Amino acid sequence: MSGLVVRNVKEVQGEVHISGAKNSILPLMCAALLSEKSLFTNTPLLRDTEILGNILQTFGVEYTHSDNEMCLEVSNLPTNIDITTELAAKIRYSTILMGALVGAGVNTFKLGLSGGCSSFGERPIDIHLDFFRNIGCKITEHTDHIEFDNKEIVESFDYTLRFPSVGATNNILISSAIMKKPCIVRNIAIEPEIIDLIKYLEKVGVLVEFISERDVRITSNRNNDRVSVEHRVISDRIEAISYIVLGAMHAKHELTVSNVELEYIKQPLAYLKSLGLDFDVKEKERMVVVKKAQNLDAKDLEVGVYPMIGTDYQPVIAMLLAYTAEKPVTIIDPIYPKRFRYLEEAMKVGLNAEVGTGESTIFSLDLKEINDHVGLYSHDLRAGFAMLLLAIFYPGMITVDNAVQVLRGYSLLEQKMKSIGIEIELV
Repeated sequence: MSGLVVRNVKEVQGEVHISGAKNSILPLMCAALLSEKSLFTNTPLLRDTEILGNILQTFGVEYTHSDNEMCLEVSNLPTNIDITTELAAKIRYSTILMGALVGAGVNTFKLGLSGGCSSFGERPIDIHLDFFRNIGCKITEHTDHIEFDNKEIVESFDYTLRFPSVGATNNILISSAIMKKPCIVRNIAIEPEIIDLIKYLEKVGVLVEFISERDVRITSNRNNDRVSVEHRVISDRIEAISYIVLGAMHAKHELTVSNVELEYIKQPLAYLKSLGLDFDVKEKERMVVVKKAQNLDAKDLEVGVYPMIGTDYQPVIAMLLAYTAEKPVTIIDPIYPKRFRYLEEAMKVGLNAEVGTGESTIFSLDLKEINDHVGLYSHDLRAGFAMLLLAIFYPGMITVDNAVQVLRGYSLLEQKMKSIGIEIELV
């Protein structure tokens, strides 16, 4: 499977049920090494969860995943672990195993360097390694893997992140389980997925208390005890906005998006409302009913660290801006300045844009007639969904290439699309 084709589009309507968050379940799976047994509910079925589950199985973790539940059972972990198989290189979140293995008390381990979305720029792990060296881990870096010796770790730390990295925050919080005394970490990421992890850590004996907006005190009360816990994964906020945008662009009249964590998408919803997009938020039912977009007033978009609108939203929202733009609109992304390559792909079907580094301008989307089959490349996960939004205009005529990227973050994509009138096929 290398591509995705929209075969048929009927009247787009109905309801899409949002799955558990990719960016929550993956660090939670790593943190499960601190437990005896973790049962996760509201879990997504994704390529990345399957790969990470397979990685965990290589050193004795029992992993099962069916419907929307996942169970991880951890017996005695080896004191030395080698994860240098090709699996580790396939997903970015395998890096969070560093914090999990340190936190679980593994003396030494080798970990292959990870993959994931890297086509829009380098995503170095130096910010992670700086922390681990600070707490006493002896690290040896190789071309394709890294080695950790954790036998002389400190009992406590007071550490400040130079940037509120989500991945580094995950690693710091999980690894703190091994600490014998309270610790302080400053300038952490505060994304909803981080809060979800904090709630899970409390269940396994790691208390995280906020002492200011981005500073926390961490106290581990585990004493090497492993417990059995159950945890509901928060729903995927980026998937929710993706389908809201799909409804705005393609619904016959309206589309219902359900199982939404409304408190976590206030910023992008406020932005979409400022454009004039018509939607109803039903808080009790945890759903958004979005109407077909009409006469929107496109506005510039700048993304940043949470609570700003995140970088992962911008490729998807950009397609809505292009679809409705009657004037130039600028998108600014200082987080991943090279993330605009998807605009160059969209030019194949009529996008008029000026693509830059850190900032790009969209002028219009004049959908042109296509006589020959066109391939639109998925440079990253969210860009892949953006290309799918364009492919829906051209049933049978566009292949979204490198579709494996899309499947990394959109659970049950074929089934959900079919349920709202869009038939897609993986080829």
